[in-house]
Amino acid sequence: MARLQEVKQNLETYPIKEPQIINCRIIKGKLITQLDDGREIITPVNLLTKWEILDSNVKPEQLRNYKIIGEGNLIHFLDIDEVLPTRKIIKGLHTC
Repeated sequence: MARLQEVKQNLETYPIKEPQIINCRIIKGKLITQLDDGREIITPVNLLTKWEILDSNVKPEQLRNYKIIGEGNLIHFLDIDEVLPTRKIIKGLHTC
């Protein structure tokens, strides 16, 4: 087992980088987000509205016009002027 001091030194030397969004798309009512670490996360749009992450009357087609901002930390949906943080996609919508 690694000693705590060694682990702390490694974290200081090699800080953990949060994954960044590199692409996203809407297909059949699902937001499909690609991360720079190779993961692809699929989130049904109806959950984004059900959990009040996005406004309840948002339609999937309104999410097709987006811009990735904040060095891949946010998706800005231009047609509805809403922002979805990467951490909500990665850690689960209900945990943030």
